[in-house]
Amino acid sequence: MPRQRIIDELVSQYGLNETDVFLLNLVPILEIMWADGKLQDAEISILNEYACEWLAYLAEVADGELIVEPEQINAFIERFTRARPDPELLAGLSQLAFEWINASPKLMRERGKTRELYEYCLDIAAAAVSQYPYGRRARIHEEEHRVLHRTLLALGLAEAPV
Repeated sequence: MPRQRIIDELVSQYGLNETDVFLLNLVPILEIMWADGKLQDAEISILNEYACEWLAYLAEVADGELIVEPEQINAFIERFTRARPDPELLAGLSQLAFEWINASPKLMRERGKTRELYEYCLDIAAAAVSQYPYGRRARIHEEEHRVLHRTLLALGLAEAPV
C-alpha cells in the first residue's frame, strides 16, 4: 500500500492525525499490552521506554528536528491506555502499522528497528502475567501468543509454517 494511502486511511478511517503515522509502530505494542485484557504498570513502563527511544530515533534521522512532539506521543499513548480499545480497532491499526513499516524500509527494517519492535513486544508479554499461579508454559497469555505470532510474521522476521 502506498504511504499516502496509509496516511489517508489513518485520518479518514481511524480519526488520527497525519503525523500519527510516525507513531503507528506503537500500536503492535499496545495490542500486546491489551491482549490479556488488562494493562499493568510494568507494561506501561516498557511502552514509555520504547516511545522515548523512538522519539529520539526520529529526531536523529531528521538531523535533530522533532518530527513528533513529546506531547503528541503522550496524547497518542493516553488515547489507547486510558480505557481498553476495541480489539478490532487495535488489530486494524496494527495491520496499518505493518503496512507502513513495510512501505518505509529505510526508517525501520534497514536500521534493525523491526526486530527491536518485536523484542519490545516480547518484553511486554513476559513482563507481567494476568493470573497467578500459572502453569510452566502459561506465563504468556494465549491471546498474547497469537498476537506475537502475527506480529512476527507481519514484520517479516519469520515465515509462515507450511
